[in-house]
Amino acid sequence: MPLFLPFVNYSPLRDSSIYHEFVLALFKILQKLEATPRDEDACDFNVNRIVSPFFGMADTIALGAVLAVCGCGGPFIPFKSFRRQGLNETEMITLVACGHPLSGVRQTDFPLIVTNTSTDVDTFDTTPAFDNTIVSQYLQNTTEDVLVVGPHVTTRSDFRIFSSDGNVTMQSLLSSDTFNSTCGGLIQRLINTVPNGVNLTDPITEPFDYLISDPYLAYQNGSFFMTTTLRVLNPSANPTMTMLWADRQGNPSFCPSTGCSVQSSGIVERVFMGIIGQTQGLTAERYSFNATINATSSISQFWFEIDNNDGSEPIIVDNGGSGFVIAQDTVFVDVGRSKLLIDLSAGTQMLKIVVAVRGDTESVSLTGFDPLSTSPAPICSYDYI
Repeated sequence: MPLFLPFVNYSPLRDSSIYHEFVLALFKILQKLEATPRDEDACDFNVNRIVSPFFGMADTIALGAVLAVCGCGGPFIPFKSFRRQGLNETEMITLVACGHPLSGVRQTDFPLIVTNTSTDVDTFDTTPAFDNTIVSQYLQNTTEDVLVVGPHVTTRSDFRIFSSDGNVTMQSLLSSDTFNSTCGGLIQRLINTVPNGVNLTDPITEPFDYLISDPYLAYQNGSFFMTTTLRVLNPSANPTMTMLWADRQGNPSFCPSTGCSVQSSGIVERVFMGIIGQTQGLTAERYSFNATINATSSISQFWFEIDNNDGSEPIIVDNGGSGFVIAQDTVFVDVGRSKLLIDLSAGTQMLKIVVAVRGDTESVSLTGFDPLSTSPAPICSYDYI
């Protein structure tokens, strides 16, 4: 079950300060096990290596809040820019009630609140879902919220907050629809509150209709190949998918005016939709293309045509009329001959990269970078003369 720190009385998740709470708890656990904390242990917070120069830790935490609420049966919360502002009493009460269905108190951090040493995390209600059980159990005096009925009066912070207006706000949250809509709006405000001068993107509410994978090029036995895929959101039952491209030769062109073309390879992959996609009832399929391209005239750009075979006009997917441009084809990684070599006995792996050079280039300098690393330093370099 996802766990989040209480949302009340501190500024937004966007500063990623929750990371330091995670490290603190992790180090305490390691010390309790008589293990020596290491710097790399803290990196487990980013175990899936989502964080990059283009998607920071704070964005990851905010996205985690959106996915946790949606995945536990709550509303879908889109990202949207919002100026910094405070909360009034009603909003403060509501935000605590909204945040605590997915929260708990760690015994190792607060032994005076959670006195049972066999309990790792004492949650605030009895369901794992994002719902208003915390509200109904509080009003029915059946709550197990340790911050309402805990052993020490001084630590019953939820009780003081919930009852601060005579339970008026809590009564208003007994409706599930009201709880979801109110919580969705407040949590959206919280995760999208950013420092002055920081701009967020427009609300992200659903996937793109079409998504193109990076094209891969290969050159073997005098033939030039390109592979790519097209992911289509909510496709029709029996579409015909065609990839078209233009060459670099100009006039006269090797390809006809309508472009050279190839239909999808017949391999159709059903794309797994995440929590939000499933909630929105979306489906998607990915179509593969393998084109043999004239090695002399090459390729300058490509696009797609989707014929739904229902009498409607074909749909052109061409990047808004610009096509998907192949910026250069002089030097490229030959994916057909590049390999990942794994030595199970030694527990090591090595990436063998084959670089193809078209034309009469006399010398090539190569520098390799790890796209998942935040370090600007290259991982390899090579000069060929």
